[in-house]
Amino acid sequence: MVHPRIECNGHGAVRNDEFLEPIAIVGAACRLAGEASSLHGLWDMMQNSRTAHAKVPEERWHADAWYHPDPDRKGSLNTTHGFFLEQDVAAFDAPFFSVTAKEAAGMDPAKRLLLEVSYEAFENAGLPMDKVAGTKTGVYVGSMTSDYELLSTREIYDEPHMAAAGSSEAMTANRVSWFFDLRGPSLTLDTACSSSLYALHLACQSLRLGETNMALVAGVSVVLHPNFMQQLVAMHMLSLDGISHTFDDRANGYGRGEGLRGLVIKRLGDAIRDGDTIRAVIRGSGTNVDGKTPSVTMPSPEAQADLIRDVYRKAGLPLDQTQYIELHGTGTPVGDPIELSAIAATFGACRSHGNPVHVGSIKPNVGHTEGCAGLAGVFKAIMCLEKGVLLPTAEVGKINPKLRFADWNIVLPAQTMAWPTHGPRRVSVNSFGFGGANAHIILDDAHHYMKAKGLNGKHSTLHNTKYLESNPTSKSDITNSPTDKIMNGDENGIDVTKKPKKKKKKKLFIMSSRDEPGIQRLGKSLGSYWKSDKAINDVTNAATYLSDVAYTLATRRSLFDYRSFVVAESTEELVQGLEGPLPRFKRSTKQNRVAFVFTGQGAQWAGMGRQLMEFPTFAASVARSKACLESLRCPFDVETEIQQTEGSKIESSEYSQPICTVVQIALVDLLREWDIRPKAVVGHSSAAAYAAEILSHEDVVKVAFIRGVYSGMVSRGPKAGAMLAAGISEEEAEAYLATMPSETVVTACVNNPKSVTLSGDAEFVDILEQSIAKDGNFARKLRVVTAYHSPHMRMVADDCLRAMVEAGVGGANQEAKIPMFSSVTGQFIDPIEVGKSYWIRNMCGTVRFSEAVSSLLVGSSGRRAGRKATVKWDALLEVGPHAALKAPGLIAVNMNGFDEMAEKAGDAQWDKWKDKILGAHSEVAFFVACRLGRDDGEDIDWFEGSFNFCLRVMFNDAGADAVIRFPGPGHTTFRDEKVTNEVQIIKFLHEHTRISLYHDPAVPAKIYLNPNINSTILDAVFEQIANILLQLFQFDFSRIGAVSKDPSLDTWSVTRRPLTYSMNELATTAFYPLDELATGPFESASGYLTHLSDENLTHLFTATEAEEQYVARHLFARLVDKHCIHDNGTFKLFCDDLQP
Repeated sequence: MVHPRIECNGHGAVRNDEFLEPIAIVGAACRLAGEASSLHGLWDMMQNSRTAHAKVPEERWHADAWYHPDPDRKGSLNTTHGFFLEQDVAAFDAPFFSVTAKEAAGMDPAKRLLLEVSYEAFENAGLPMDKVAGTKTGVYVGSMTSDYELLSTREIYDEPHMAAAGSSEAMTANRVSWFFDLRGPSLTLDTACSSSLYALHLACQSLRLGETNMALVAGVSVVLHPNFMQQLVAMHMLSLDGISHTFDDRANGYGRGEGLRGLVIKRLGDAIRDGDTIRAVIRGSGTNVDGKTPSVTMPSPEAQADLIRDVYRKAGLPLDQTQYIELHGTGTPVGDPIELSAIAATFGACRSHGNPVHVGSIKPNVGHTEGCAGLAGVFKAIMCLEKGVLLPTAEVGKINPKLRFADWNIVLPAQTMAWPTHGPRRVSVNSFGFGGANAHIILDDAHHYMKAKGLNGKHSTLHNTKYLESNPTSKSDITNSPTDKIMNGDENGIDVTKKPKKKKKKKLFIMSSRDEPGIQRLGKSLGSYWKSDKAINDVTNAATYLSDVAYTLATRRSLFDYRSFVVAESTEELVQGLEGPLPRFKRSTKQNRVAFVFTGQGAQWAGMGRQLMEFPTFAASVARSKACLESLRCPFDVETEIQQTEGSKIESSEYSQPICTVVQIALVDLLREWDIRPKAVVGHSSAAAYAAEILSHEDVVKVAFIRGVYSGMVSRGPKAGAMLAAGISEEEAEAYLATMPSETVVTACVNNPKSVTLSGDAEFVDILEQSIAKDGNFARKLRVVTAYHSPHMRMVADDCLRAMVEAGVGGANQEAKIPMFSSVTGQFIDPIEVGKSYWIRNMCGTVRFSEAVSSLLVGSSGRRAGRKATVKWDALLEVGPHAALKAPGLIAVNMNGFDEMAEKAGDAQWDKWKDKILGAHSEVAFFVACRLGRDDGEDIDWFEGSFNFCLRVMFNDAGADAVIRFPGPGHTTFRDEKVTNEVQIIKFLHEHTRISLYHDPAVPAKIYLNPNINSTILDAVFEQIANILLQLFQFDFSRIGAVSKDPSLDTWSVTRRPLTYSMNELATTAFYPLDELATGPFESASGYLTHLSDENLTHLFTATEAEEQYVARHLFARLVDKHCIHDNGTFKLFCDDLQP
């Protein structure tokens, strides 16, 4: 008996009262026959009792050619139908999964498909690839057949280069572990039809033993070759019509089905801790074997009953509280009665007639998927638990008289019905292999289990009448918990909990792909999905749903090299954005180049740090600054000042300078925690030196505080000061200043080549305002009473410098690696120059912001001034209370040799997107300024969404309510993050390329002919070929198959069976003159060719350049003759690739 090590409830309390540690199912994905290619499609098929029954696809083999009603007849099949995947099994996105073309050509399609399903299962669990890489995650795969090995090894002289790795069953699991970089156990096991349930049991055991922390459990079944099917026919195991008539008196064998399924499981405590959506809880599992029965394929009801009792005993659960059993239910005359008798002896025998157990089987819907069959039942059980309904078993007409349901206290639902009991829902899934390997598993619904244990976790269990009200087959009176939060189980995770209405806010929706066209594919698919999916129309709170979608796309999906985005506040706006031209995007790098731009004076506002204080890192940084300020005898409490909105003194320079700097330092610390670090810094504030690691935290706070104190002295000085913003160049400003008395007014800031700020004596600033405006230029006084960056500041410069020395402001870190572009010099500045005197120059001199930004953009980023290198900045990130520098920064960009940027960005609808991206909305203070590219001929993209960065509300309660980020691996989530519910949106869209199956029987032979050739000539050729084969090899006509012709393609397809003859016979045949052969017994060639067939294709080519050679092998390999077709009716025939 294994006891849990830890199970935490919502308050972190430890529980240890379980017999077996509960296992959470947190992710699921499937590819099944027909329309059941997704979870949604599977559920829709099951609830409507549809089946995926279909004829064998032509690309697998010619079903009619192989058909014969006698199952004992060798080399034939007594059925032409089964359950097959709709998708092309040869299609594969090899580059996405790091598979070379050579590897892919020799790789089993089942293994290719499993990679896709595994990715979808992790995606369904909300686990990006970087979150699972390197983890102790096990891979357990159940598989019963390996048809591809039969195909790829038939011709030993022409096997694929990677045949061993491509067909090895070990590689089925190992390839998945390799691609995702998973470090737990990795194994493929075969217990026949119970393989995948065995795999699930072993995975649960591994989790409970601590061998793994997570597991991917999968099942695989892909039917490519008729040989194994013929073997099953010989054992009389298959249904004549290819359908599993489970529980029906027509039961005569099972219908083979294709399918792949994947489950992601964790220990329940871990899933709750990680915020995963829990789809169901595994309470127990077990396996055994029948032992010696009358025959090795005869099931044992006693062994199955013993296993059921043993699993429930070890789980500490009573048998009479399980409401539903998903049975193996193969539809065989022997298997169904034996399995039902085992259920009767266990579940039926322990309950009253008023409390029967319900049963069903998924096999009539999707077929018997053999090695994948156990998980098929688990999938159905999970969805029934989530929705609180039981489904009918499809295709049941007249009940098999051997199944005494009433006597055994068992009920077979005839239609969709509500869950038969209130409270906890429990199901069992039963499975057994044809060699006697039995497996059993117990599942509980997540909601009731966690509620009973006092656990607080997310789940997808519907526990109200919502599903049945929209699907009125029957009604449920199951009550709803008024405080519980659920994620709509219809497709895992749509939050349908009613919430108070909120003001609509913009949200950022991220898309990413490994290839550039994938962005457009994904955008179009998402748009179509949100227009048509019924689940979205039923969402109670659309705003909350969209927040969840934004959260899911940004944090619960893998982010790849190519990314784009849409900004929207409603579903309609989102769809419109997805269907229109998407913002341009470009391949990103792992270390994106982001430059920080620091705001100076004037951006502050009351309460600007209140929300930010909810972040522990931000709060800790402010606390550190507070301690430093207290050592300087600061008269105010910085923690209080950055949060209060009433009575704030933030406009005072003594307050604003240190407080803005404290906020910027804390923002830099917060960005570092989110793994957002600058490659360079520029701006007004001393916090830039902290971000560049030139000055320490405390030194920057001291500089800001002391400068604020002395700036305040200037504002209270004898000479009134003022500042003026003017829309003129620095040269034009100098001309105006020349009309004023010397140094009464100076250029304080050069914001960009067409914008300056003037500062000085208030009376002369007023004169200049009138003069500049009179000339038709923009001119506006700023709301300040201090003439910053003017001679007014010189009166306190010496005292300010002395105070810095007395406060112990240290020297610069000369080893700092992050370039700083100085607003004092307008150039890159060496760290050694950033001493105490530098901050006096900064206080008194002109702020050359435009030059500094220009230096940053042209790439002057070396360790010493003058050293230049080409730099491509992915983004400029302003750090400050408001996006105050965005306009000056953009103009500086445009005037710095990038005037064509706006024109080039027109394709990206710059006018439409710039306000949303550049922070024109006041609530967004962190903004992406632009995407800068410097390569010749390369377009410059304004925004890519291609770097680790977040748009979030920084200072305004009315701001965007979604936390949207590109988190780095291992980084913490936000403390105040309210958007935390992942939703299942749409599975990743792969860029498939068809990689033909080895010796693909679907590829027709091409005929290269002069278009004037009469078709009767071809008929004559084929007739003579037929006669050669008939005479030389004496075919058994009853075993030969078919030829087909497609006139529109000028192609013939001739298939046949393998033939073995001596080398001498083949050599003789290769050069046998066609016109010397006698006519065979058939009246025409078509009479013979109609029956000629095999799983491999014979290519018949006629061409003048045909080689006059042949290759004779132990099988009927190649036949080349010395005849060619000409316009006059004579011919030379080239028969190529007559291969087994």
